[in-house]
Amino acid sequence: MTITLEIRPEIEAELARQAQANGLKVETYIENLIARATDRGPTVPQSSAQDMVELFMPLRGLNLDFERNN
Repeated sequence: MTITLEIRPEIEAELARQAQANGLKVETYIENLIARATDRGPTVPQSSAQDMVELFMPLRGLNLDFERNN
């Protein structure tokens, strides 16, 4: 199936940024988003970086100072 979407440039730029951060092409990243939205899971495994982003998403925007214990 082919679906054509017209999206605002700022959304397109953000999708491209997120795809690049996950090491994926934009098309694959969007397909993964749709697969997750339909409870089918991603078609390509997400990188561990994506998992970390999702893990810390509730803390986004907070000014936190993390220290590392050695």
